[in-house]
Amino acid sequence: MELVVVRIFIEVEACCANATCLHKIGPILRRKAAEITSNSIAVQIQPASFEELFTEQLKKYDKFREMITTEEKKQEKLLKCIRVCITYYCIIYNAVFIVCIIHTACL
Repeated sequence: MELVVVRIFIEVEACCANATCLHKIGPILRRKAAEITSNSIAVQIQPASFEELFTEQLKKYDKFREMITTEEKKQEKLLKCIRVCITYYCIIYNAVFIVCIIHTACL
């Protein structure tokens, strides 16, 4: 179990290290704005002008979103297993406790 957690941590850490360069959108926005205004200075820049650019840039994070979803499912499965184990432990513990009480009462 520990090795799996360590492996997952290393993968997430590597992805985050690579992500530091992904979010630098400033230079890309400036290039796009320059491209829009290159024909005329009088052109007004509208937010809609950058919609395609943002959609394209957000696709870079799809891998992270998939990874988070996958890990969330794994953690839910693990929590379910832990709950089942705790339930069985409680049942067995209570059964042993009752047997001890009966045994003590019979002495």
